[in-house]
Amino acid sequence: MDSITITEIFPTTDFGGVGVRFQPSFYRWGIRFGGSVGYIVDGRQAIRIKRVGENSLVVTPMDTYTLVRTVERVGRIGG
Repeated sequence: MDSITITEIFPTTDFGGVGVRFQPSFYRWGIRFGGSVGYIVDGRQAIRIKRVGENSLVVTPMDTYTLVRTVERVGRIGG
């Protein structure tokens, strides 16, 4: 894990709705789904976990701050 931040997202425009989603990126010949992976349930407040050598992970939890603290603790145990 490289970093974890709290961010604001727009589920419909950023990920195309709710559920397990891949953030699209547009290029000359169409749409590519190589962006962030999102677990989008509801709301606009999310956390973004940047992973070394992989796509970012975006999650919309019920309690953003508690999830951030938990992930930081687990990251320290494994590191």
